[in-house]
Amino acid sequence: MIRSLALFAMLVVSATSGCKKQEAEAAAPSPLVGQLATLAEAGCACKDAACATQVRADVQKLGEGAGKIADADLPALRASQAKLDECLAQLEPLVVDYRELTAQVCACKDKACAKKVSAAFSKWAADLKKSGKKLAPSDAQLIMASGKQAAECLNAHGLPVPQ
Repeated sequence: MIRSLALFAMLVVSATSGCKKQEAEAAAPSPLVGQLATLAEAGCACKDAACATQVRADVQKLGEGAGKIADADLPALRASQAKLDECLAQLEPLVVDYRELTAQVCACKDKACAKKVSAAFSKWAADLKKSGKKLAPSDAQLIMASGKQAAECLNAHGLPVPQ
């Protein structure tokens, strides 16, 4: 009986220490988290489009080799990606111009001002279409977010969103 209790106690200790080891491993972020954070820092240090293009290529390569991503890593990965996207967007003239138009329309005090900026939005869209340039998905998301804000400001002046 004493041997059975001793054996049981050893199994409990072994099982518990194994769980703690698994919990510690699960709590530790994967190397991917640090690698993406490093690339986000590199992207935020970029001063030109060539650097941004290289960082995006490095992120793409990192993503392709990532394998299965633990749910626990997702918040940190999303935060690094959002930081990177915001930094790189500052190097994309189309995003910068669109955000500037959004700021202008939201600063308008009257319908005439908003109508003038609305025409500039239409010109921005026509120029983009004419250029045939494809936006990076992250840039498109930032423009859509800015577009929602612009739509609210245009609607406040009784104007439709330019198509």
